[in-house]
Amino acid sequence: MTISKEIPLTTTGVSHPYHLALLDKVNQLLPGEGVITTAIPGLTVFHSCHHRPARPFIYKPGIAVVLQGHKIGRVGSREFHYGPGQYLLQTLPIPFYCETIGSKESPAIGVRIDFDPAIVGELVQGLPGSCKDFDRLEPTVSVPMHSDMAYAVVRLLEAGADPAIAAVLGQARLKELTYEALKGPHGHALRALAVDGGHYARIARSLKQISANLDGEFNVTALAREAGMSVSGYHASFKQITQTSPIQYLKRCRLLKAQAILSRNSCGVSQVASEVGYTSISQFSRDYKKAFGYSPTKEQGIGIPA
Repeated sequence: MTISKEIPLTTTGVSHPYHLALLDKVNQLLPGEGVITTAIPGLTVFHSCHHRPARPFIYKPGIAVVLQGHKIGRVGSREFHYGPGQYLLQTLPIPFYCETIGSKESPAIGVRIDFDPAIVGELVQGLPGSCKDFDRLEPTVSVPMHSDMAYAVVRLLEAGADPAIAAVLGQARLKELTYEALKGPHGHALRALAVDGGHYARIARSLKQISANLDGEFNVTALAREAGMSVSGYHASFKQITQTSPIQYLKRCRLLKAQAILSRNSCGVSQVASEVGYTSISQFSRDYKKAFGYSPTKEQGIGIPA
């Protein structure tokens, strides 16, 4: 399917050709319930015919575009609504609660695109203007869809649907989309990731380090030292940026990793608890039920929804 570059589009994008074309392409790739990857790493499409109550998720930095239906995200006291006409911009891998509003008559349909850190860094170096480490950057925000971003999503999805196009143009299309996010109204939060000395970038590196060592020893003092900050300053910046404490972030990451393992294979609960850094099975079970609403033994077979 070829999509004209000259399609008319307003700032909302609702019910315009790009919107209908994307819906058609997603339905071709995924005609029913589920989540699938495409030929471009980090580009996935989702289709949900049910209302799914809020539950915790954690995603890599990227954007989510809902073409039909509606999603509600919550980070701390902040709430984000996004559906046709907006995209959700996430610049840090922060756990948040996500509710999906869809039905058989009107499924929740959309795409998810992860940013490539190398592309972000390359583009920031070439962008005019300075990259300041703002005190109150929002790592998760709903952004109005504008025409240039809409076209970039269309072209990226077209490439992701065709392995031959993806092999030749996939990275270029991803770079185009990243550029649109950077020059968008909240692109400064994405830019801040490339500012090595800024607090935002320091906390971002710390989050990556925590996520990569979930089963290791947790030491806030060491994390603060590696970030080049005092312990009190580290705690304050961490809480301001992520809306949670370092220990709560670690716990949420451990539980989400455990959920992913349990939902996809038959590993025992004790084995999974150990893999994600828990030394007490009973504590793991209590934390798991508090986070997800049911015990870890019931997770297997449920699967992770869109």
